[in-house]
Amino acid sequence: MNLHNNRVGRRLLAANVREQCKCHGVSGSCVTKTCWRTVPKLDELASLIKKKYEKAQQVILASDSFTLIVDKKESSVLDGRLSQIGTSNANTRREQRFLKNKVQQAKLASRSELVFLEESPDYCLLENENSSGASGRECFSLADCEQICCSKGWNTRKAIFIKKFSIKFLFRRFVKNLVDANLFGVAMLNVKHVAERLYDTFADD
Repeated sequence: MNLHNNRVGRRLLAANVREQCKCHGVSGSCVTKTCWRTVPKLDELASLIKKKYEKAQQVILASDSFTLIVDKKESSVLDGRLSQIGTSNANTRREQRFLKNKVQQAKLASRSELVFLEESPDYCLLENENSSGASGRECFSLADCEQICCSKGWNTRKAIFIKKFSIKFLFRRFVKNLVDANLFGVAMLNVKHVAERLYDTFADD
């Protein structure tokens, strides 16, 4: 599967290689022209791969463990129809050839499409092994909450988290060891100003 997808990516890159040219000459004239081939920009290539990803085909391995097979249900139906057709006349022989081609097309994974073996777990749903669902998740940005909460809505609460800070005084000189204050929805305390006032107080003693 990985080798198949790697080949799809290389073909996609090769198919989107383009030619760029630059003209040389006075006053913008194109007396001579230099051309070269270049790959698409990374964001353009990523967009193309994303489209392939959205249309990826689920496959299974054939008995030889090398061939990727898709549309298992469709191919089994066609196999059943194929076994019911006789070879008594030209029409049935043509139908037989047509169905054989359809069976092969239904079984073989497309060389230009990405494939996958198993469905990815839906992390919005509660699953004992793979996912605990969306309930109880935390998000800190309205732009992210819509996706993190799977468009099921969310409850908003305000919280203040303050960690203690320690200050040491050595030889009447102020040394700040740790200042770590995290405030959400509240103006941040000017710790430096408070520390300077503390230093002035102790310096006068």
